Amino acid sequence: MFFASCLFTLKVNAKEIFYLGDHVPDIYIYMDRVNKKVYRQFRMIYKEGTNELVYCVEPGATLSTTFYDEENNYDPKFNFSSDKWELFKKIAYYGYGYKDHTDIKWYAITQYIIWAEYMPDTWDMYFVDKNHNKLDNMFKNEIDEIYSLVNNSQEYVDIESKYDFNYGDDYIVIDKNNYINRYTSSIGEINNNILNLNQNLSPGINNITLSLNDYIKSTYYYNESGQNILTRGDILKPSLSFSVFIEAGRIKINECDEETDDFTFNGATYEVLGLDGEVLEEITCKNNEYCKTNYLPVGALSIRVKDVNDGYIKPERIYDVKTYNDDITEVNICLSKVKKEKLDKENKKEEPEVISMNIIDNEEEKIIDIPYTYKSSSIGYFILFSVAIITFIRVIYVKYSK
Repeated sequence: MFFASCLFTLKVNAKEIFYLGDHVPDIYIYMDRVNKKVYRQFRMIYKEGTNELVYCVEPGATLSTTFYDEENNYDPKFNFSSDKWELFKKIAYYGYGYKDHTDIKWYAITQYIIWAEYMPDTWDMYFVDKNHNKLDNMFKNEIDEIYSLVNNSQEYVDIESKYDFNYGDDYIVIDKNNYINRYTSSIGEINNNILNLNQNLSPGINNITLSLNDYIKSTYYYNESGQNILTRGDILKPSLSFSVFIEAGRIKINECDEETDDFTFNGATYEVLGLDGEVLEEITCKNNEYCKTNYLPVGALSIRVKDVNDGYIKPERIYDVKTYNDDITEVNICLSKVKKEKLDKENKKEEPEVISMNIIDNEEEKIIDIPYTYKSSSIGYFILFSVAIITFIRVIYVKYSK
């Protein structure tokens, strides 16, 4: 196709018309097809409508004047193996247009490699100058570079098909090949080749799809009676799917009375602790229906009583518990009531007894009420005795002083 023997139809169909462009400067080729020897200068070929450069697949063949079919999947009718199908796409990808392969010489070199891979061993092909002199090792370094890229291709997102996390873990997916940045994820955010799924996943299975940004499809245009065409496209998959499974469990606290073992509503507040003692959740048992935690990590945890209602004793012990995936672990926590005698003594308000004493002052009798306590009883008797002595002395004094 890069030489005059490639004939082009003016119209394939509305979207599949190809046309010749300019020659590639100073790059010539010799091809010996056993029964046909040709010298030609490489020429650029474009697809009408997009004006993208395309490649001939069969060396030296002509285009058909009939319609072409767009083929996105391999078919044995292509007259080459499925391995060649994948190889051609990689050669086109790593050739002209890949990173610093921007000089038009890379276009001719890429076309040369595709022909070399397609042609039988009985054919011969090499670069020549405009006078048809063979140029040994012409573009050898460039050809070796493309083959190295093809043979060591890691142009794919290196992630697992399924990830398992425990609830509360750091949910991140890392692409070892550093291509995930070119994708958009249906869940989470991608930054620096890391897909961060925190705050976006639910317990159980989460299905995630990655969609390649600005995806350009590699297309093969087939015609059974003529030359076939290959366009350059991404070798990265346009979309990827994987799943993330989050293991999680829950805890239900059954409050009970320690003396009777009867289940009863106490309304205490509990702390669920992780292995390092970190408080994972705090729950107040408002009633038996709502005494369940949210989702928690699976494995060994513990429960600590944080606060109890009046009338109950707060236990100091720690309750060990184990959670299981997609299950509710029930734990019975029995609380003791404060003893009635102790409670009565603490709540009892003492009402002091009253000691009444008659005091005669200027021959008038007065009654003084003195509140009775353990201390006031002694004081009362002392006052009563003192008043009696004073009264007696006053009576004697009055009687004999007249």
